[in-house]
Amino acid sequence: MADTAAIAQSLEHGSFHLEPTSSRIEFSVPHFYGLMRVKGHFEGYSATLDLDAEPAVTLTVDAASINTGNKKRDDHLRSKDFFKVAEYPVLSFSSTSAELQGDTLRVRGTLEVLGNSVAIELPLTISPDGNGHQVEGSLDIDQRLLGLSWSPLGITRTPTTISLRGRLLR
Repeated sequence: MADTAAIAQSLEHGSFHLEPTSSRIEFSVPHFYGLMRVKGHFEGYSATLDLDAEPAVTLTVDAASINTGNKKRDDHLRSKDFFKVAEYPVLSFSSTSAELQGDTLRVRGTLEVLGNSVAIELPLTISPDGNGHQVEGSLDIDQRLLGLSWSPLGITRTPTTISLRGRLLR
C-alpha cells in the first residue's frame, strides 16, 4: 500500500492532467453472445484532476479516436449505428464529488455519451510516481443506457468494461 499521507498531501492543492503518452483509456465489450470480447481504446482525450476545483475531475474523449485494431470495425463504430461522431464528436465525464480514502480516489459524476447521461462511480487507485502519480481504475456499465444498443440478433452483450490507467502530472 502506498504512503496515503504523501498521496493526500501531494494531491491536496494543484491541478494535474492525465499524461497521454503514458496513459490509456480502454474498453472491452462482450460479443458473439458473450463467447468473445471486442477490445479497444481511445487515442484522443484530455483529463484533469484538481481537488480544489469544481468539478474536481473532468475527462473529454474524441469519439472519432476509437481504435480496435480493425479499420472496418472502427469505421462502423464511428457511424450512425454506434457513436455517431458527426453529431456527437465528444464523450465526456464531469465529477460531482471526489473523495480520497487512503490510496483510493472515489470519483462520482456523470458520463455523457450520445446526449445520454449516466451517473457513475469510479474508484481510482493512486500511487506516487516521481513528480506525478500512477492512476488506475475500471468500471462495468450497461452500454445500452448510453444509447449504444445496436446489436443484430442480440450478439452484443453487457456490461462493457471501461478502464483507465496512466500517469497524472502537474
